[in-house]
Amino acid sequence: MILTEKQQQVLQQVLLHFPNEQLYWLSGYLSAKISSTNPITTPQMGMAIVPNAANDSEKVLTILFGTQSGNSKKVATQAAAYMTQKGWQVTVKNMKDYVLKSLVTEKNLWIVVSTHGEGVPPIAAEDWYDFIHSKKAPKLPQLRFAVVALGDSSYVHFGKVGKDIDQRLEQLGGTRLLPCVVCDVDYESSAEQWWQQAAEKLPSVGDSPTSTAFVVSAAATNAPVATVYSRKNPFLATLTEKIQLNGRGSAKQTYHIELSLDGSNMRYEVGDSLGILPNNPLPTVEALLSCMAFDPQEIVQHQDESLSLMAALTHHLEITTLHPKLVEKYNQLAQSNTLANYLQQPNELKNFCYGRDVIDLLRDFPVSLTAQALVTLLTPLTPRLYSIASSLTAYPDEVHLTVGAVQYENQARKRYGCCSTYLQYAETEQKIPVYVDSNEVFRLPNDPQSPIIMVGAGTGIAPFRAFVQERAKQENAGKSWLFFGNPHFATDFLYQTEWLKYLKNKQLTQMNVAFSRDTAQKMYVQHQLQKNARQLYEWLEAGAYFYVCGDMNKMAKDVHHALIDIVQQEQKCSHEAASNYVKQLRKQQRYLEDVY
Repeated sequence: MILTEKQQQVLQQVLLHFPNEQLYWLSGYLSAKISSTNPITTPQMGMAIVPNAANDSEKVLTILFGTQSGNSKKVATQAAAYMTQKGWQVTVKNMKDYVLKSLVTEKNLWIVVSTHGEGVPPIAAEDWYDFIHSKKAPKLPQLRFAVVALGDSSYVHFGKVGKDIDQRLEQLGGTRLLPCVVCDVDYESSAEQWWQQAAEKLPSVGDSPTSTAFVVSAAATNAPVATVYSRKNPFLATLTEKIQLNGRGSAKQTYHIELSLDGSNMRYEVGDSLGILPNNPLPTVEALLSCMAFDPQEIVQHQDESLSLMAALTHHLEITTLHPKLVEKYNQLAQSNTLANYLQQPNELKNFCYGRDVIDLLRDFPVSLTAQALVTLLTPLTPRLYSIASSLTAYPDEVHLTVGAVQYENQARKRYGCCSTYLQYAETEQKIPVYVDSNEVFRLPNDPQSPIIMVGAGTGIAPFRAFVQERAKQENAGKSWLFFGNPHFATDFLYQTEWLKYLKNKQLTQMNVAFSRDTAQKMYVQHQLQKNARQLYEWLEAGAYFYVCGDMNKMAKDVHHALIDIVQQEQKCSHEAASNYVKQLRKQQRYLEDVY
């Protein structure tokens, strides 16, 4: 049946508001609904996909996800849509919402989980993870399971949580459908292969779906279909504005960057990140070519494409950072005792990689490599994510970023950050490949009247600029309190004029700043939190949401410890009780972090 023109228009407008992972879910949901004679039931979160499958317990599947940024949820949702089309009754749940005692009744279980920080589970997965590793965990001889671990190979504990869960479920008696799959930052294709392979290992799947997926055909409707932009298909946004935010004499170079999204129909929410697909800095590429005495025009193969070595190193391969995974692969060739020792000590390996790049590895531990061997050894150049510094409500068809240029000296050689250098030297009107990376766990409260406390240092101020812009457009918005830190008031007070305007208009209730190099005793944001302990605790008790954005290893940890100290002080309780209070804030999703 051909849709009417009005139906086409309505459908296209509706689809514009759904990201890719939700379109997958809708496909499975609608196909199930079409084939079912019974009503569709949608349990918690609307995440269950229940076709009218036969009452076959073998065809019931539970998919659990534990996520910090939302990627695990995306994979779980897509896997559910795939299995629904194969006639399975699928329930998708966040680990935090799962009834732990139900685990003993599961027969088919898939796990999608990320690793956070120093090899720990996301906050939402903590209780589930702790439960299966506790003495209370039941034996699971009836369980068939599969685990996919999402992570980043630049971290020492790459995919650790997924590996831990996989091992523990086997110890409890479960039957592994396939080995745990660990996906890197570019996870999409690996994750898709995982759920397809896991499906083949399940009983009674069959090759014929019970229903046909719902697909909108442009040819059938004669209407344009909205393009979904992603890291595989980025939108070429036009750079319209680039302003250095630091004053003269600052040791920092921080840029406010504006990109036009005109014509893309791209949508984002405050709290989301923008993915940028950069090029490597030319000085670094040239230094690597010189180090190895390679011909830049030599033709190499990369991902079934023939191109020059210069092009491969500039556009396709990671060279500005040193990852543990690369060190491990490289030492299979170098056979260095020094590297071998680092590989046996995760913390030492982390310290070794910090501040180094691929050239350091090649120079300090030389091996004979052909150009093609080097290309095969290196990992693909990954997109960089930046917290969005604007509200789409305030700036339609625009997206703003706050970017700190990374440049430093190390071992008598100047180093350049990959994406920050790319953006620093980008020209106005230049096309920048971008996509929106949704961050569902870093959102403003659903109730606009809920108070918010925002803590950011340096470029960590970016998402809070978006938060305040969004709140300024809302009627009867609740109180907001901003803590900001940087080295110097005179040169590093980012967006100072804007904050003063928001304060004057009462769109920002309160702001406290910490300029660490302006006083004899260094003042950081955590010190400002402690100075305002009583008031901050009162805000928390009144239901305030607490947000942190910035450095994971220093600032965020210091803020976390300061918050526990404040609770302990104001409640006059033990450190353990204060820690539990803060832990509950996390579980209630009232303590939210966007850290890196």
